[in-house]
Amino acid sequence: MMIPFHVIRDFLLNGKGREQGVFLPPDGELDEAITVLETGLSGKHLEDGAIDTEQLADEAVSGAKLKPGMFRLLPFVGVDGSGEEPELTCTLTGAREGDAVAAVIDTTDFSDARAKFASSIAADDEIEQVSLTDESTVTFLALLIAR
Repeated sequence: MMIPFHVIRDFLLNGKGREQGVFLPPDGELDEAITVLETGLSGKHLEDGAIDTEQLADEAVSGAKLKPGMFRLLPFVGVDGSGEEPELTCTLTGAREGDAVAAVIDTTDFSDARAKFASSIAADDEIEQVSLTDESTVTFLALLIAR
């Protein structure tokens, strides 16, 4: 049995991380979860009946649109945005120019930190912090969607 994508999505986006603390897939399914996050989501990762024709326009999704690496979950540390002219560029190894930032999670309390960062990646391996607060001791997780 594979981990349904919605289990990972709920952990990251719907507050389950605050309740659970650490994402722990069922025994024997950690490798599958890592594969989904590293190589991308495909039809085999969705539960039967999870998406039906009423939810999608004709030909809205094709195999060509769900490419390997389309979804990436990457950790990074924020920067100190306080002060006169702060440097607001955070190193986000693996990010590519044009990627969309779908979610950013503060790992200290699993809160939604998306508003503290730019909504898209402007340069490879970087994400811009828009918050003018000191985030230099905080590790974040960014969920990116390749464009």
